[in-house]
Amino acid sequence: MLVSISCPFILIAQKEYIPTNHTGYMHHDMYLKAITDTLTAHFDSATATLYVSPTGGFASGNSGYHELAKVQEFDVDSSYTIEGVLLWFGYKMQLSAPTDSSAIDFVLYNMDSTASINGIGRFVPRTLLQSKEVLIADVDTSQDFTSGINVWNFPSFIVYHNYAIGMRFEKLHMKDTIALFSSTNGDPPVQSLSWEYWQGGWNTLLNNWGLDVDLAVFPLVDMTNLGFEQTSFVNGLKLHLYPNPASTFIQVEMVLDNDTELGMVLYDLQGRPVHQFTPRPFASGLHQQTISLEGISAGTYYFLLYTNDHRGIAKTVVIR
Repeated sequence: MLVSISCPFILIAQKEYIPTNHTGYMHHDMYLKAITDTLTAHFDSATATLYVSPTGGFASGNSGYHELAKVQEFDVDSSYTIEGVLLWFGYKMQLSAPTDSSAIDFVLYNMDSTASINGIGRFVPRTLLQSKEVLIADVDTSQDFTSGINVWNFPSFIVYHNYAIGMRFEKLHMKDTIALFSSTNGDPPVQSLSWEYWQGGWNTLLNNWGLDVDLAVFPLVDMTNLGFEQTSFVNGLKLHLYPNPASTFIQVEMVLDNDTELGMVLYDLQGRPVHQFTPRPFASGLHQQTISLEGISAGTYYFLLYTNDHRGIAKTVVIR
């Protein structure tokens, strides 16, 4: 049964959605798909969900309404370095043939244009900063973390104002369906930061669908340019890795705002753990730990520091 929308935006929502009980795991057991990067505040209390479109597909993917893109906006209060992103897909169906080369583009935009959204001036995506073509056959939608999360690393650069990350559908075969998980309707701590390109312009999912959700897109960032002794924590943690690039060891320097259990995992770009430590108690304050890289091949990895109360921070590390 289709749902009527009761918020003030309902009267102008141009699409309909159907709630489902298709949800993803929000669990920090490292054998399940998990939120593992530094910028997770928009998903900390969310249930990963998919909303179906009555025309086929999903509100957080291609939906039968012929959208060209879905992206998630991120607020930038202070400049920091962005190094990559994790994208958590909840569904795909590929009916096209392998020879059709059906694909999506992962995209990163500057929010550097303006538009009136429901009578309110908003910055919207314009300048494409990074993109990567990904075949639908290579998109991971499994729940098993060891099978690989969708990791997109790109040359690091500093962001100074809001940006958006997501996917475009121009290369997606008309027979195929793909969707990111979203948070549940009404969960986001900041309203109206998910966007879609539809009918020649950008608009919010809240305005078009009546859905107040965030997309399961999680940037990998490095905030050390703000200073390791900054007063604010990221998810209650501070993390500094050196040397980076590394060859024989990584020195882990971390600060905790409260007593907690901490676990550490080093992942390759396919999301497979190559080195991990069983969580153990740490007191609040500064801690240091040396991790040997013996037996680990050269390449790019990401290092995750996570707690027992659903907080995490991760950074990219290069091993030579």
